Amino acid sequence: MQVNYALNLVIKIIIMLNLWDLILTYFGLKLEFIHEVNPIMNILYNCNPVIFITIKAIIPTILLIFISGHVHKIKYCEYPLMFLFLLYSGLMILHLRWIYIFVS
Repeated sequence: MQVNYALNLVIKIIIMLNLWDLILTYFGLKLEFIHEVNPIMNILYNCNPVIFITIKAIIPTILLIFISGHVHKIKYCEYPLMFLFLLYSGLMILHLRWIYIFVS
């Protein structure tokens, strides 16, 4: 039971990190201080920022909420979740770097 609680907490943290990534990426792109390295997201942003925001926010959140409801059934789900946690943590470090450069 403790494992499910811990994994659900990790999922909530990943959702928050995803939303922060969205906000910081959007403002970084809007200020033309960064560029989107994901080619698909870059195309979406250049076509329509609203679609970019919608996809970047909704798809990962829906998937993570679905997974959180089935954590007890999915064997070895902690490994991909920890990978996502580390990935988003790394993205936050990159965002902090460009913000630091921007305000300096």
